[in-house]
Amino acid sequence: RVKLKDSIGKISGEYIIPYPPGISLISPGEIISEEIITYIHQGIKNGMIVSGIKDTNLEFIDIIEK
Repeated sequence: RVKLKDSIGKISGEYIIPYPPGISLISPGEIISEEIITYIHQGIKNGMIVSGIKDTNLEFIDIIEK
């Protein structure tokens, strides 16, 4: 488990599903990019709901160690 802001370049162990649109932004096994983190933060500021991730406060995400 790492802080979301420190997860850039790491392999996600969770889904991140923003709503709208309700389509998975990232799935387990995919690399977390800076663009994804920026999109999540900007979306939250605009009222977007994020599901799939265990930490509902969106502070931490599970990653997969290489």
